[in-house]
Parts: sequence; structure tokens; C-alpha cells
Amino acid sequence: MDSFENLLWVDKYKPAKVNDIIGNKSNIQKIIQWLNNWYDIHIYKTKEKPKFVKFGDNLAAKALILSGPPGIGKTSMATLIASENNFDIQEMNASDDRTKSIVDKEINQTNSIHTIFKYMKNDKKKHKVIIMDEVDGLSSSDRGGITALIESIKDTKVPIICICNDRHKPALKSLINYCLDIRVSRPDKREILKRMWTIVNDENLNINMKEVEQMIESSGNDIRNTIHNLQFYSYKKIDNNQETKIDQKLIDKDDLSNLSIFESSKMILSHNVDFNTKYNLYFNDYDMTPLFIQENYIKSLSSNTHIKKDLDKINKLALSSELLSDLDFIDSHSSKTNGTKDWNVLPFNAALSACIGNTANGPIGFPDFPQYLGKNSTKRKNERYVHEMSKHRIKKIKNCINDSAFRLEYIPLLQTKLTQPLLKNKDSGGVKETLKMMNENGIDKDDLQEKLQDLYISNINEEFKYEKVDSKIKTSLTREWNKLYEIKQAKKTSKKKGGEDNDSDSSDEETENDNEEDKLLDIE
Repeated sequence: MDSFENLLWVDKYKPAKVNDIIGNKSNIQKIIQWLNNWYDIHIYKTKEKPKFVKFGDNLAAKALILSGPPGIGKTSMATLIASENNFDIQEMNASDDRTKSIVDKEINQTNSIHTIFKYMKNDKKKHKVIIMDEVDGLSSSDRGGITALIESIKDTKVPIICICNDRHKPALKSLINYCLDIRVSRPDKREILKRMWTIVNDENLNINMKEVEQMIESSGNDIRNTIHNLQFYSYKKIDNNQETKIDQKLIDKDDLSNLSIFESSKMILSHNVDFNTKYNLYFNDYDMTPLFIQENYIKSLSSNTHIKKDLDKINKLALSSELLSDLDFIDSHSSKTNGTKDWNVLPFNAALSACIGNTANGPIGFPDFPQYLGKNSTKRKNERYVHEMSKHRIKKIKNCINDSAFRLEYIPLLQTKLTQPLLKNKDSGGVKETLKMMNENGIDKDDLQEKLQDLYISNINEEFKYEKVDSKIKTSLTREWNKLYEIKQAKKTSKKKGGEDNDSDSSDEETENDNEEDKLLDIE
């Protein structure tokens, strides 16, 4: 089959020219006017700057911000307009290039290239435009990303088009003041229907206009989702090879969005919900939905009474696991550096989620909460514990070792060596021996009593668990540790005082503290 035929329909039918863009005609004309006048106003000075009108369009701005819901085609709109008006396009992604130094470097580099062609007025192909996508990925925590962008806009020699989904983010408030603010919205149902009907005819789909209209409504006038749904519809067959009809009782997208993650995941794995509804349910919470599916798909498959043979269930389980693996792979590789998702892959994830639901296809009652979240939280906490203890040890004995080696080699040994004296010696000797070893290795009381116990490896040092230590010995250890801690704090104070005053009194005080510490640790 030809490679063009294998394309996803959203790619196959994406706009090839500005006239192919659905809706937002007035906004498109504003962008064209702003872009074509930019060099005459800001570089060649052959046109006067438009006067600022309060509550009007800032046509004199050096940058333009294009905002609107995801999937509406903002990037395609900007790229097609620039291309058709003979601009060379420099594309950047703010989610990847978001630090001050990189924003400065990329924009200033483009500005420098443009200065070579500054006076070539007749060569319009040399005119450049920067299209910066996902600027809502910039924030005040990104080491000056927004500030750098604003400074670059003030001095830019080329027009800059910024694209975002959420223009109401606080970080973008200052940026908007320097931009022509263009807000695009979803086209109305009639405009989308006209375009979708062209696709229906091109693909020879056996579907009527009312059903296509229903698809548009159920997707919330989302063009990209509607095209995906048409493509999935083209694949749906029943046993007699007749194409299926869309369920007239399809739940409206607005109703679906009100469902909780528990209700959504239950419906995705249920046998009496159609594929299109399962597909749309994924978007209720695209972060949590894969986790709920992973936690409950085996339970759903086990309760599927339509699969009679055990071997068939095993095959279905294998298929579900493979689909879940694909979903996890795409999901983990679609995350941006600022924590957001790549919107372009969400339809793939939604389709995989629906496929897993259709494969498992069994009632699950109330879904189980994902155990992964709790286990991942514990993992992160333990990693923090290991890193903190490793830093304590390096600071004390100046011996560098990575966290992994410290966890596997040193922690089991420390657990044994620190607890063994407390279990074998019931008098103060065991406490002093443990205190001395703690001091030598940079281990504090919290490390011993909490962190080492959380990092305990079963079946390795079972007999030396801290919980087996007698409560009186634990109390004695705590009391002696508090004394040692007070001495250490006094030493720090005297050193600080000695550094400021450099007198003999502070030196005597420091020596006295050293003697008390040696006595407490039983050091000769």
C-alpha cells in the first residue's frame, strides 16, 4: 500500500494552504496584515507605526501571541501564513529552549543573520520570522525565560510569533503587553462539518451526515479528535463485515468531562461502552487514566464471562499487556521538560487506552487505586534518604561514593555495625560504641532510628534490626546523643566566636568542648 495511504488522517488532511484552515478568518487577516507590515514599520521605516488604541489591537507590537485550545491548529496557522507570504521560518519550542541563555542565544543568532539582509528590500525571501511554540511552558522559575523573551522582543530585528494554549497563566501577563494579542477559537459545527464531509467522500465512508455531526458534537468541536474518530470508524467492522453505525446514545463530551477518574476508568474497561466513548474518556485525566487501567485491566479481564477458554484469556492478557506497554512507552516519551504533555501524541494514547478496554472488556465494580503512586512515593523518599546519608558520610570522612554503591554496600553494613553493640551489650558500653561509630561515619540519630530502618533489606541482617533493641537502651542512646549534639553545637558557636574575636577565652572554651566530646565517646 502507498505510504500516503498509511498516514494518520490528521496528517493526511492537515491544511496545505491558508485557505484550507477552518474558521478564524478575521484573525488570519490580522496576522497577515501585521506580518507584511512588520519590516516596513520597524526596519525600513517606510510606514508609520499604527497609533495605540486603548482596548484595541496593538498592531505596532514587535511580537504576536497566538492563543487557543490545543488541537485547533495554531502552529499550522502561523507556519502557513508565514510560508505563503515568503518568510523564512525559524521554529523554536519554548518547552525545550526555555532558559534565559538559550532563548537569548537562539533569538539573537537569528537577529544577527538578518542584519546581513537588512537593506535587501526587494528580496522578500530573506525576511525571517521566529515562531516560538508553547510559550506557556515558560515561567518565572525558568531562570529568566520570560524576561529574556521580553528583552529580545524589545531589540528584535525580526518578527516573533509566540504560541500558547493558556494565555491566562500569570507568567504570560507581562509578555502579552508587548504583543499583538490574537485569540483563536474552535470553529462552529457547520464549518467543521463541511470539511469532514469532504474527508468522508474522499475515503468513501458509509456514514450519513447526521452521524458525522454527532461525532463533531461528542468531540466538543475538536477538529483533530473528529478526524481521528472518522479514521477509527473506518476500521470498525462487525462479524458479517458490515460497517457499524454510531451508537445514537453516545454520551455527550460535556457529560463525559464531569465523570471522576474512578467512573472514567470503570467505563473504559467495561464491555457495554463503545470505542468512541472510551476514546473520549481518556481525555478526562490523561495523566491518571493509564495508571488506573494498569491497576485494573487484569481484574476486568478475569471477570469477562464472554471468554470461556483459559487459553483465550491468556492470549487476551498478553495482548492487553503489550498494548499497555506501548501506551507507557509513548506516554513516558511524550512528557516535556516543563512537565506538560506533547499534545500531538495524546490521540494515540487515547486510542491505545480504548483498545485495552475493548480487549479486557469486563465489569470491575469499583476500580482499585493505582499502587504505583504509593510505591513511587516510597521510592523517592528512600532515594532522598540515601542521598542525605551519603552526603553526611562524604562530609565527615571525605570519601566519595555514589548513592547506588552506598545503598548496596554500606547501608547493610552500617545497619549491622550500629545495632550489634546495642543488642549484645546491655550496659552503657554498647551505647558509647554505637555513638562513636555514628560520629565516625557522619550518622545522626534520625539516620539510625528512621532512615536506616526504612532502608532495611530483609533476610540480610534480620537479627540486627533496630526494633529488637531494648527500649531502655534506646532511651539511653537518645539521651547520650542529645548531649553529644549540644557539645557539637557549642563547638560551632565557639569556633564562630573565635573567628570573630580571636581571643584566648574562645580557644579555651573550644578545648573544653573537645574534652567533653572525647569523654562522652570514650576516646583516650
